[in-house]
Amino acid sequence: MNEGLVSAKARGVKLGRPIMDKQKVKDALRLYDSGHYSIKNIIRITDILKDYYIES
Repeated sequence: MNEGLVSAKARGVKLGRPIMDKQKVKDALRLYDSGHYSIKNIIRITDILKDYYIES
């Protein structure tokens, strides 16, 4: 397993969760606070991952 990680890093592959766009998270929270959108629709509209939304 470590050989694979070393190989990926040597090729410049970025590991881990991508950095979230803070503006998208703010927009998602604003939509949620309005009470007019479901979480499923908010995720689709803002194009953020569900895990990010739940963490916020």
